Amino acid sequence: MYEIHIPAGVKVLREKGNKMVTLSGDVYVEANREADGAFVYTVDGNRYCCSAGCCNWTAPKYNKEAVDKAIKRDPRIKGHEAKLIHRLLKGRAR
Repeated sequence: MYEIHIPAGVKVLREKGNKMVTLSGDVYVEANREADGAFVYTVDGNRYCCSAGCCNWTAPKYNKEAVDKAIKRDPRIKGHEAKLIHRLLKGRAR
């Protein structure tokens, strides 16, 4: 999950009816990121889609258990490559 801030005046796509909606106020929500880079979030039961270029967002923190689960789902990833993936996602601790 990503934390996103969409400023007022930005147009977002409302999935129900494929309608463009202009936001009247700032929106702060948690959203999922699609494969194409867009963010999808839900407000009051309605799903909306927003381009990553239209909002400010914060990437989720490194979660070892979630990364392990994703690695186990892909049989092509083996021991050494899994360690490299963990190092890459964890980053440097200073």
